[in-house]
Amino acid sequence: MSTVVLCTLVLNEMEWLPKLYEQHKDWPGMLQWIFVEAADRVYAETNPELVSAEGLSVDGTSEFLGRLAIGNVQVTYIPFGLTESSDPAQGKCAARTVYLQEADKYEPDFLWVLDADEFYTKRDQKRIMEVMDVYRRARSAFCFKHRHPWHPPSVRHLPWNSYEVRGGFWDIPLCRGWRWERGLVYESNHNTPQAPDGRMLDGLMKRFDGRAGYPECVHMAFAADVASRHAKHAYYAARGEGRVDFRGWYVKSRTAYETWKPGDVLPRGAQVVPYSGVIPEAFRVKKPVCDPKFWGRRILSSRESGREMHTAIYDIDPETWSEIQRQTRNALLVHVKPGDRVLDAGCGYGALADCLQSSAEYVGVDSSPDMIDLARLTHPDRSFMVADLTDLATIKDGYFNWAVLRSVRDMIQDNAGEDVWDRIDKEVRRVARRVMIIEYESLPITVST
Repeated sequence: MSTVVLCTLVLNEMEWLPKLYEQHKDWPGMLQWIFVEAADRVYAETNPELVSAEGLSVDGTSEFLGRLAIGNVQVTYIPFGLTESSDPAQGKCAARTVYLQEADKYEPDFLWVLDADEFYTKRDQKRIMEVMDVYRRARSAFCFKHRHPWHPPSVRHLPWNSYEVRGGFWDIPLCRGWRWERGLVYESNHNTPQAPDGRMLDGLMKRFDGRAGYPECVHMAFAADVASRHAKHAYYAARGEGRVDFRGWYVKSRTAYETWKPGDVLPRGAQVVPYSGVIPEAFRVKKPVCDPKFWGRRILSSRESGREMHTAIYDIDPETWSEIQRQTRNALLVHVKPGDRVLDAGCGYGALADCLQSSAEYVGVDSSPDMIDLARLTHPDRSFMVADLTDLATIKDGYFNWAVLRSVRDMIQDNAGEDVWDRIDKEVRRVARRVMIIEYESLPITVST
């Protein structure tokens, strides 16, 4: 497996820092996570009450990282202090160079710059490493899509993932992954490292930000506390972006966060739309998915509300559900042959049966008796049974050609833990010759066999 060093520049980050660490502490192939704490002098002069005399945080970030570094040998904490440049817009260069210099001690394959308000699902962390490894010989920079949840004061009463903002300022690509080489520095651009021979690493960038199905960053900057956003907006303006002839529209875009109300127009055609991105594990509320009564309550909710089953049970809107079914049908057509015996493990109310050819021998299994009752009612021509997926003792070894688990793996891992998933995975592989795992955390669905 390829190796990586994570690099994070911090100042007053306690709003996100505990979740940031929890979300990314097991990043695949991570050799070290380097935190550099520093205050840009322009920021300190603009917001003096938010910077200590040493040029560090005042919200507990320093203490948190100090404890973290003591308790975890894979964490390096460097309290750098004030950082500045003759170009006010590049004040962070010196501080960012510190983590590049520290990374040289570990000789990783890659560097990943992880700002304190940027989050990747655990699955996407793994996929990022896989993608970078594929292109490592040809590319020195890697750019993935950023989604920007939009949670300003006017909609603060709603969950943070109700809206996101797209277009304009928010479509500017953000490059975070770099192929490591010794002696990198941030010289004239705090967003892009420079090699000792003067090459800017983004000259050989591989962009995935406009391609569906690739990893995404959930950038929480525009779901942050409004006071911290105000301080950053003032800093960006003070360092020169407020000039109309330069990047004045950047500042207008950022500051719109403080005053935006539904219906307001954002600069350069940016739009606020319903959020459709992933939710990193650290932000998820665990559900008792292994409790059959949980699913019974969901079915009851569906009946009482009059909403379609998939909406009430799985929290999926009709349009998305239709697309999930279409893509699932296509995947099954590719892999499942006429007459194959198919186990739908964790079948719910049997919707996967609608995606299979009628010639396939289908058996749906779920731990919820209420789900199975509903499945038998809606699919009277198919077979269903109540069973715990960790114990399918009534099924012979290798009886099924396929076991299909749709939206089961991530749900179990996130809510019940890896140990439960491992037991399920072992059992379905015992009873089926091949296993297909389908996930739809974001479209298009992902299929692994």
